[in-house]
Amino acid sequence: PINKVVPNFEYVGRVELAGKTQMQKLKLINEYQSKGYYLSVEVKGNTGQHWVAVMSINGSNINIVDPGSDATVMWNKYSWNNTSQFVYFRVK
Repeated sequence: PINKVVPNFEYVGRVELAGKTQMQKLKLINEYQSKGYYLSVEVKGNTGQHWVAVMSINGSNINIVDPGSDATVMWNKYSWNNTSQFVYFRVK
């Protein structure tokens, strides 16, 4: 688990995004991020294969850190339609 690597970091929950519109997804991601949670978003259509970390949101741009590329804006790199879920964490 993540808390073995970062002791004060704990998993809180998961939010399903499959079947939602782009604006509904943006609203949910923004809502959790603005409450101070740290988000990791699955971006390849509910495959569990690729996750990115949300750093900030600027308008409709979700700024990310992507371990698989140099991409910095989530929906410039990945189709919004394939954004299937996110997990969120907090610092204890």
